[in-house]
Amino acid sequence: MPGIIGTPLVESASPAFRGAALAEIPLGRIGEPSDIAPTIVFLVSDESSYYNGAELVVDGGLTAHVSHKSIADATRPPVR
Repeated sequence: MPGIIGTPLVESASPAFRGAALAEIPLGRIGEPSDIAPTIVFLVSDESSYYNGAELVVDGGLTAHVSHKSIADATRPPVR
C-alpha cells in the first residue's frame, strides 16, 4: 500500500492537492519511488513466499495519522 509517491501522476496533480497531502504526511515529504522499491523487491522474492494477504503500508505515516479530510477539502470544487 504505497502512499503518495512522486510520480508523473502526483506531479500533475493540483498544487492544492499536493499541499494538502504533504501537510498530512507525518514524515513531512512525498515519497519517492526509491522508498517503495525495496518493498517491491522483497515481495517478488522468495523471502516473501509465506506472505498471504498482508497489507504492507509504505506511506510516510499518512494512514497512521488518519486524516484525509483536509486533502478532500482542499481539492473539492467550490459550491456554487
